Amino acid sequence: MVCWRLIAAAVAATFVRMADLDASHDQPLQQDMDLLTGMLAEILVEQQGATFYANLLATVALAQRHRGGEGAAARQLQAQVAGMDAAACHALARAFSAHFGGVNLAEKVHRIRRRRAYQHQGAAPQQGSLRAVFANLATQGVGLTQLHEVLSQLQLTPVFTAHPTEATRRTLLRKEQAMARDLLEMDAPGLLPGARAAAVGRLRQQLTAAWQTDEVTDQPSVADEVEHVVFFLVEVIYRIVPALYAEVAQATRTVFGAPPAPWPPPVPLLQFASWVGGDMDGNPNVGPATLEATLRRHRQRILQRYLQEVEGLFEPLSQSQRHVRISDVLRARLAALPPPLPPRCADMPYRQLLFEVARRLRATLADEAAAYADAAAFVGDLQLMVDSLTAHGGEHAGAHPLRRLLLRARTFGFHLATLDVRQDALVHRRAVGQALAAPEFAEQPPAARLATLRKALAAVGVSQDAAASASPTAATSATTNHGVAAPSEALMAASVLSPAPSATSTSNDLVAVLAVLRTVGRCRAHFGEAAVGPYIISMCQGPDDALALLFLAQQTSLRDADGGVPLDVVPLFETVDDLQQGAACLQALLADPFYRAHLRRRGDGQMVMLGYSDSNKESGIAASRWALQQAQRALLSVAAEAGVRLRLFHGRGGTASRGGSKPREAILAEPPGAVAGALRVTEQGEIIFAKYGLRDLALRTLELMGGAVIEATVRDRRRGAAAPWPADPAAAMATVATHSRAAYHQLVRHTPGFMDYFSLATPIDVIGRLAIGSRPASRRKMAGITDLRAIPWVFSWTQNRHMLPGWYGMGPGLQAGIDAFGLPTLQKMAREWPFFCNLLADTEMVLAKADMGIAALYAELAGEADRPLFAGLKEAYAATCALVCEVRQQTHLLQHEPMLRRAIAARNPYVDPLSHCQLALLHRWRAGDRQDPELLRALVVTVKGIARGLQNTG
Repeated sequence: MVCWRLIAAAVAATFVRMADLDASHDQPLQQDMDLLTGMLAEILVEQQGATFYANLLATVALAQRHRGGEGAAARQLQAQVAGMDAAACHALARAFSAHFGGVNLAEKVHRIRRRRAYQHQGAAPQQGSLRAVFANLATQGVGLTQLHEVLSQLQLTPVFTAHPTEATRRTLLRKEQAMARDLLEMDAPGLLPGARAAAVGRLRQQLTAAWQTDEVTDQPSVADEVEHVVFFLVEVIYRIVPALYAEVAQATRTVFGAPPAPWPPPVPLLQFASWVGGDMDGNPNVGPATLEATLRRHRQRILQRYLQEVEGLFEPLSQSQRHVRISDVLRARLAALPPPLPPRCADMPYRQLLFEVARRLRATLADEAAAYADAAAFVGDLQLMVDSLTAHGGEHAGAHPLRRLLLRARTFGFHLATLDVRQDALVHRRAVGQALAAPEFAEQPPAARLATLRKALAAVGVSQDAAASASPTAATSATTNHGVAAPSEALMAASVLSPAPSATSTSNDLVAVLAVLRTVGRCRAHFGEAAVGPYIISMCQGPDDALALLFLAQQTSLRDADGGVPLDVVPLFETVDDLQQGAACLQALLADPFYRAHLRRRGDGQMVMLGYSDSNKESGIAASRWALQQAQRALLSVAAEAGVRLRLFHGRGGTASRGGSKPREAILAEPPGAVAGALRVTEQGEIIFAKYGLRDLALRTLELMGGAVIEATVRDRRRGAAAPWPADPAAAMATVATHSRAAYHQLVRHTPGFMDYFSLATPIDVIGRLAIGSRPASRRKMAGITDLRAIPWVFSWTQNRHMLPGWYGMGPGLQAGIDAFGLPTLQKMAREWPFFCNLLADTEMVLAKADMGIAALYAELAGEADRPLFAGLKEAYAATCALVCEVRQQTHLLQHEPMLRRAIAARNPYVDPLSHCQLALLHRWRAGDRQDPELLRALVVTVKGIARGLQNTG
């Protein structure tokens, strides 16, 4: 029998001690590692046999010897894996993936443990915590009044998107939550041996069940993706919303001696949004039906949650009028309640109103006549009870749990999360062309499209004015049987608009777009205005793309009584070129009379979305990040000149190659004025699981975001939002970006055979078949690099350890900057400029996770012809590492982050066998014309295992 306990303990010790943790904090993590790794060893021996486990350990030993410098070990490892059949490779990959699952869980639990340690009385505040941020502001002379001004405007809006690169079933998410609770329970002082044994037993049960459960079943539908997002919102985030408010109040009380007043602020600190069910861009599975079904599901789940909590309040709110007084407002409300009320509640005023609240929530769920008109009425009933309790000695007799429900109701309303709508600008162009009987419209230059749309919109405006003067309802009632606006005689005479096509033509873009817009109008009316968010136009390239959407909306009943369109139109600038032209586009849009009239109806507020993923994919990390910085400053300037409030929406991906970064550092690196008390940002892929999978981690995530937004807002107000950049750093960064982009373009666009190398040296053919999302991997069916979405592009380069999108081009860019401005200038930028420092830190992390030794093995898949190409990549990688270290004034990568550096080194010997498995399987699968389902199944497990080990995907 294999002595698995000793081996497991050694493996766990490697992971933890390599992380260079402080000895006083190391022991609990070490114990969790030992426990989970030992359990996994037991399970593998029990489920797969001792021989399998012995082979697993031998594989690890070979990988460790190779990492230790023994060249022959790599060949032996390669030979060992090559001799395994598909079933053995599948089991081996699952075992390593499960191992990383346990390691990742232990690290998450330890982060929770450390956070709680910082919260003990007398402990120093944790970096980035609200207490640390407020204390730092106080030392700068910021007072409670100034802080409250920022808090009263604070708006955090995480937006969950359907970009799963680590699709984990909800049953496994719940198992991880249960295991985390058990691990934390075992920290309790004085825990009885029996209670500890029970917790260990539960852990073993959950781990075994997880091993016996497939991670992903069939290709998920849009409804499955909706449930995935709803899980995090309802099971995790719903619970921690009141805790965030409590954290803010406690931090201000600790630092300033009193909480902000009034508290909570009139505008909720938090709002949540989702793209899942509303993102039509390149996804034929999303449309009117998914829009309505998603909003209905959102409403159902949040009402069920409220109802559950209201029913739980019956027990604490048992006050009798014989012993307590109630407010006159509550008394009047009770007098107006419809019968019947439970006789047992005759003398219990709060239970009487709770009974009515529960009855109306059930009616709202069922769409019955007794339903609440809106969430505000529900909030009003809760506030009425809170006020009465507070005024009559009930602060400690039920007001606290009622206040927690009130905070949740104000945050989630009856919609849970705002559903954004997104569509490609090209679809709208084609739809307008069909509406105008001008098929050439979509291919015309932007200026020609703009002129045509202005003429069409002017004609629509004339017809509306005439209709409105004749009849208040004429403008909204003149529709066909399909809800498409019937063209007026004036429009037809002007030859601007042709009759709408039949709605039975399913291939018609006009019919599809109008159906979506009608559904948006219907859902706004039924689910509330907050339920439907902005309409985002992806690949927006000019003002005509925004006007096209308004023109199409005018052809439906989605109009206000005055003929306006109650829709926030949001251009999304994605490529570097589009980002550079974004300010000019916005300026032209704000100068357009029709659009400016639309904006006035929307309160003179304009949202613009910035795309991090496609700009990085298209031009590399340096050019992308610089274009985003410049675009924000230019957009802010244009909006300020026009007297418009601009809100920026950051479309960040999960990894550094798609705009991902440390939350706090990324926010503080934004240009002056870009934050201004608000942050709307996408949360994608495995990042949702990592940030919001456990309640304490979700709270820490929101605390980091909120603290950074507060700090950046105060900083910008104190120094002036329009503070210019120093000339030399800005010019130097422009040089870095220009030369970086040129080098990146030379590789991905102009190097012969590069896309063939990509298709052969990466597992893109496997990733394209992963059953992890409802959306296809490509958009618009364009050629070359633009044929792929950013997610599979980055995911593929991550799997083969090239990590190319996150660093390539940076070397030539830095060298050009040094040549033009001198090394000291760039070194000073790296020390003092948060933007440049953050850019280099993200690039450095990607470089550290890349591995040219493993990458060379994948390069062999491309054949002899591509050896020079890889040799060039390897040379560029070494040069980039040296330049990044030189500019950051360090001798090696991650010199200032030893924990991360050693954690990567510790994980590598366990990722390497997965890479060798993947390589062997790719050879066999491709040799069989990619037809063997068992080989594909094993390959998918290697993809997931490598992603879990690296903690980076797409």
